[in-house]
Amino acid sequence: MIHDKGVLTIAHSQRKYVRQAVSLAQSIRYHTPDIPLAVATDLDKHHFRGLFDIVIPWNFADLPGVLCKLGLSGVSPFGKTLFVETDCLAVGSLHRVFDYFAGRQFAVFGRNEPTLHYFQSPELIRKIIPSKTFPSFNGGLYYFQKGDLADTIFSDARALLTQYDQLGLNRIYHSLRNKQGVPCDEPLISLAMAKAGLKAVDDPQLDIMFAPEPPRYQMDLDVLKGTCSFVRSG
Repeated sequence: MIHDKGVLTIAHSQRKYVRQAVSLAQSIRYHTPDIPLAVATDLDKHHFRGLFDIVIPWNFADLPGVLCKLGLSGVSPFGKTLFVETDCLAVGSLHRVFDYFAGRQFAVFGRNEPTLHYFQSPELIRKIIPSKTFPSFNGGLYYFQKGDLADTIFSDARALLTQYDQLGLNRIYHSLRNKQGVPCDEPLISLAMAKAGLKAVDDPQLDIMFAPEPPRYQMDLDVLKGTCSFVRSG
């Protein structure tokens, strides 16, 4: 069954993602109680009972870690999907976000840059995808409508994954023990969007996502008051 619109998140492999998913759902329920919530997971569905309307079983073997986001269009039960990663919290109504992205088939909130920090060789990238700019964004949030365009974006991103190292895309390192690093979704989605001629969207009057980064920042976040701010690098 396809629902008109809703919020989708992913919780896989570890119980810590269950805790994050529960906190995310509670914050969304507080500010947007009427929005349907879905979670895609390989964990026991009883963890999500009472908070999520739809629990979607998903085997993450083919797309492990953050790369599972490249399969979002295939699992979403919504016509209009707002994907939000589990390490996020809502401090306001998500209807504003759906309204902001209205009329778009695929969207990210960010900027458009001539190159990305993921690109080791911008010249090589432009030979494959001759675009003047590439979307720069945080992959904790994606918006898409069911249809050919979203399917193409995710499909092209999965195809580019097979060329990740050939394209000279930087890997991410979660710990010192992880010597090889892992591919991530943002550069792949960015390239797929650029190939399709899509831009990131950014309205300075609407702060959809704050994305502070470790190790040094001061955070002031209160879900109940609906406030969020931080100071980074002065």
